[in-house]
Amino acid sequence: LLLSLFLRPEAVALYFAATRLLQFVVFVQYAATAATAPRFAEAQARGDTDELRSLAHRTVRWTFAAAVVTGGALAAASPHLLALFGQGFEASAPLLMVLVAGVVLHASCGPCEDLLIMVGQERLGALISLAALALAVVLASALIPLLGALGAAVAMACTTVFRGAAMCVAVRRRLGFWPHVLVALRS
Repeated sequence: LLLSLFLRPEAVALYFAATRLLQFVVFVQYAATAATAPRFAEAQARGDTDELRSLAHRTVRWTFAAAVVTGGALAAASPHLLALFGQGFEASAPLLMVLVAGVVLHASCGPCEDLLIMVGQERLGALISLAALALAVVLASALIPLLGALGAAVAMACTTVFRGAAMCVAVRRRLGFWPHVLVALRS
């Protein structure tokens, strides 16, 4: 929406094409959520913090790896995929790369939102998401006039990373462990 306030429809179309292809990478986390959220709830109901931590660490290892592989494949195929949108859409490639980087970095933070929701901390997750929305509006409002559609991509990537990191900190504070991929790789 903000993009359309500052830029011509052609630039909005380029950004839209990048966000549509980004969904291949986002789907990785969505699929993991469908498989693991009920298991988080079961572990929480049993009071099994060790299982909750173990499941979170296994989930982040797999989803991060899948996000990296999917993001890499998307980057490699992006000229061909963007060409499917029509002539000139190859110009969306830099936008797509910035957005993919944001989603991959977010994936490194683990399944934090699911963890918070399944352990009864959904309000905290909602507050973090609300703060991320406010950050997105501020960053996009500042960066779009300066950088155009690339500014929108940078704003969204930064917001995505912020949201993941904030959720990761919230899980650490509420559940006592870091669900980040770097911690998971050591465990």
